[in-house]
Amino acid sequence: MDEIEDAINKKTIIPLSRNKPVALVVGAAGFLGSNLADKLLEIGTQVVGLDDLSSGKKENLEEAAKNKNFHLVIGSAQDISLDLARLDYLFIVSAGGWDLQKMLDLFKASKCRLLFVSSIDLYDKESGTDLAWFKNAESTVARQAKDYNLNTRVLRLGAVFGPRMHFRTKDPAIRLIQASLSGDLPKDISLEFSTRSLYVSDACDLIIKTIFSGATAQKIFDGVLPSPIKVEEIKQILLDPLWYESKNFTPAELPPWRTPNLDQTIKFLNWHPKLGIVKGLRKSLNYFKDHEIRIPRMESESGSP
Repeated sequence: MDEIEDAINKKTIIPLSRNKPVALVVGAAGFLGSNLADKLLEIGTQVVGLDDLSSGKKENLEEAAKNKNFHLVIGSAQDISLDLARLDYLFIVSAGGWDLQKMLDLFKASKCRLLFVSSIDLYDKESGTDLAWFKNAESTVARQAKDYNLNTRVLRLGAVFGPRMHFRTKDPAIRLIQASLSGDLPKDISLEFSTRSLYVSDACDLIIKTIFSGATAQKIFDGVLPSPIKVEEIKQILLDPLWYESKNFTPAELPPWRTPNLDQTIKFLNWHPKLGIVKGLRKSLNYFKDHEIRIPRMESESGSP
């Protein structure tokens, strides 16, 4: 943990190299943000991570903190003023509920590329008030981009699973992984028929493609598994992932049910998930077991998940 502490720059003036692109990741200590930071560092991008640690964890940044090109600023995105010599990419991947204005001011000043990661559930007309922040944020970001001729895009992302996942998402695959890790998998669990959840490395690849690719400005992209997978098959894989991997198991093909911009996402960005469901599930289980992370038991259907 000392490495993480050493990587924290409590000042808002960040020392940056001139010969490498710079990315700011808002929500860097979260599940998705920390994995994104790792991926950006892998491809030679300097990363400034911003997080108030209200839901994210410094432990998630253990790998990033080993890299000299990573800088963590602990603070609220709605209050902090960052003094960056340059900024090429701005990723907003936080859980929401805060005022975007400070980040939008930085966006306008730097004229960087911005990617706002929103929720695929906004396509559901019955989506509740918990998604209101994402809906309003999308509108605010789009309006600012139009008014000031700025370079922005939106990725509406579905459920994501993998190392560091937090189990707060109401997705059947994530609930099954939680049940497996807490020893409840053999029991009957009422779950939906299929899932389109992505493994986290595939989600991060899509995020990076969405902002790095040309001609993506002012567009909305979708991030979900192109072909849904039966929940029952996921349950069987979790019972013995090594056996299923040795058999090169391929999930049954289900009729595609696409979101409005998924075809555009796949064709325009030339994107397709790379990691198979069996390897993704095995990697997820191994992470929590290897790190001896205690997983809370899954509550009953009548309780809050």
